[in-house]
Amino acid sequence: MLKNSFISLFLSFLIMSCDPTYPISIYNSRKDTVTIVAKTTIDFNSDELDYKVLGGPYNQKVIEFKMAPETILECGMAIAEIDDDMPFSEFKVFSKNDTIVAKSQAEILDLFDKNRWGSLETPYQLTIK
Repeated sequence: MLKNSFISLFLSFLIMSCDPTYPISIYNSRKDTVTIVAKTTIDFNSDELDYKVLGGPYNQKVIEFKMAPETILECGMAIAEIDDDMPFSEFKVFSKNDTIVAKSQAEILDLFDKNRWGSLETPYQLTIK
């Protein structure tokens, strides 16, 4: 009986994952509405977003949507590191005064909030400044 309990406990530790999951979100910190055009990846997921599909296959759609001032939109989940779970492969923000363009994963990662040591903060948040 004790042996079976030990085996069950040991197997449950093996099955559990040690990597936490973090939401990925976009935060429009500006005082005006912005328009976002993004090329999504298969990791993009947002049930709350009303977006227009501009083209592309199902796993790399180009979408357009608007974000009101001071709003947050959850658009995916990452298991531990964001590198393999990035919801976008290209990301563009259009406002009245300027445009932000990120055409690669490295450029998109530069838009995410970082701590004082330069590492990405968790949960992952891309802040439009």
